[in-house]
Amino acid sequence: MGILEWSISARDPLIYFAMCLSIPSMALYIAEIVTILRHKQFHNSFYSLFIIRAIPDLLYVLDSFYGYRLPILFGSVLYPVYSLLPNWMICLVFFLTGYTFQANNLATAFILLNRLTAITLPLMHERLWRKFLPLVAIVVFCVPICSNWVMFKSEGILQKENPNNSADQSLLLYEAGDAPFLNYLNYMDAASSVIFMSVCFLINIVALTAYKRHKNKCALNPDSSDQLERKLFIYALATFSGHALIACLFIGTYIATNSQNMPMAMAMYAHYPWVMDTGSVVLSSWLLLWAGDSFRQQLMKDYRIARIRCDTRATNNRVDSNISDSIAPSQLARSQPLLNKSYEYHQVDLRQENAYTNFMCLSPSTFKVFVAQFVKIKHIEFEQKGCVKMYKDATKEDWTNSEDNAFYGPYVVSTEFVRTLLNLGKLRLSSVRVYAAAPETDGQVQPNVYKFPVQSFAKLFLNEELSDEEALKVLFKLDKLQIVGVDELGPNFETFLNLNAKEVEVVDKWKF
Repeated sequence: MGILEWSISARDPLIYFAMCLSIPSMALYIAEIVTILRHKQFHNSFYSLFIIRAIPDLLYVLDSFYGYRLPILFGSVLYPVYSLLPNWMICLVFFLTGYTFQANNLATAFILLNRLTAITLPLMHERLWRKFLPLVAIVVFCVPICSNWVMFKSEGILQKENPNNSADQSLLLYEAGDAPFLNYLNYMDAASSVIFMSVCFLINIVALTAYKRHKNKCALNPDSSDQLERKLFIYALATFSGHALIACLFIGTYIATNSQNMPMAMAMYAHYPWVMDTGSVVLSSWLLLWAGDSFRQQLMKDYRIARIRCDTRATNNRVDSNISDSIAPSQLARSQPLLNKSYEYHQVDLRQENAYTNFMCLSPSTFKVFVAQFVKIKHIEFEQKGCVKMYKDATKEDWTNSEDNAFYGPYVVSTEFVRTLLNLGKLRLSSVRVYAAAPETDGQVQPNVYKFPVQSFAKLFLNEELSDEEALKVLFKLDKLQIVGVDELGPNFETFLNLNAKEVEVVDKWKF
C-alpha cells in the first residue's frame, strides 16, 4: 500500500485525531480570549491582533465540524437533519471555508508586521498600531467577504459517498454539476496562499535582519523586555509556519484537482482536518502559554490552576513568629531592621510568595484589610536596584521603625503586587522619589533603570508585556517628583520631564 492509498484509508482515524487536537485547543483559545478581555494590562496591539485572528480560527473549526467531520463520521444519523437544510446553509460551508482561511492569512501577516515594527520602530510601535487597529480589523474581516460571497450563488447538494454500501453512509456537502464555484474557491485559496507566503517571507526576512541588529545592540544590556520580544517574535514565526503549512495544503489540493489527479486530491482532503487544526488553533493557543509568562500566570489565576498550592491561609496581616521555624528563612517576610548606610529603617520584604505575603491566598476578609492598608500609601521611592519602597506619607522619615510605620513600610514588593493594586484601583500615586544613582555599589544593577527612568518606571507598574517604547505612552500626573543624585543622570535628565510632575525637586544626596 502506497502513501496515497494509506492516507485515503486513514481518513476517519485522522479526523478523530484532529478532533482530539482541536477540542482542547478551542477551550484554551476561548479561555485566553476571556483573560485578555478581562485584564487591562493585556489590552495592547499584540493581544488585540491575537483576538482578531482567533475569531476566524474558531469559526473555521466550527465550520469544519458542521460541513466535513460530522457528516463524514455520522452521515447516516445526520442525513435526515441535513436533508432539511436550505441551500444557503450548505453554501455557508463553502463560504466559511474560504473566508476563514483568507482572514487567517491576513491576520497572521499583520501579526508578523506588528513584531517587525516592535523591533524597527520601538518609539512609535504601540501608538501606531492602536491608531490603525480598527482599520486592520476591517481589512481582516471584510476583505475576504469580497472574494467569497459568490459561494452563496452555488447549488449545494448532499452526496452519499458510497450509496451502494449500507455500512458506509458518509455524507459529502458538495456542489451540483461541474462545481464551478468550488473550482473558483480552490483557485482563490491557492492564489491567496501564494500571495500570503510571499508577503510573509519578505516580512520575516526584514524582521530577522532587524532583530539580529537589535540583539547585538542589547547584548551588553539584556533585560526582561528583550526576552519577551524574542518570545513573541518566535511565537509569530511559529504560527506563521503553521499557516504556511495550511497554505501548502491548499496549493497542493488545487494542483491535484486541476490536473484531475483524484487519488492525490483525496489524500490531501484526508489530511485536511489535522493540518488545519495544528496550523491554526493548536499552535496559536498553546504557544501563547510559552511566549507570555505574565499572561500564563494570569490565566492560571483566573481559572484557579494553582502551580504552587498555599498550605496555610493567613487569618490576619501579622506574621506569627511561632511558626517561623517551619518555613525556610528565604520565604519569610523580613521585618527586622536593616542597616543601610548611616541609618536604619523597618523594612518588610514582600517579594517572596508564601501564605503571608501573597495576598491572593488570603481569606476574603483578610484580603480586604490587607489591601485597605495599602490604600493609605502616598509615596513611592524608586531605586535602580529594582525594588519599590512604599510609604504611607512622603513626609515620613524612612529610618523610623515605630509601631505605626511597622506595617506601612517601607515595603519591598514584587512589581506584580503593585500592578494588581493599580488594576484594582486600590493605589494612587501622588509623589515619586527617583534615585539617579545607588548609594551602594552593586554589580547586579541594571543601568537602564536610571538611564531610562520613564520606561523603567512604567515597566515596574504596568504589565511585563509592555516594551520600552510602549511605556512612553504612559502619562504620569504627579504632585511632586524628587530626583536624588542628579550628578549621575548624564544626558537623560530630560526624560524625567515625561513624568509630568507639578513640582520637581532636585537633590544631591551626598552634599551636606
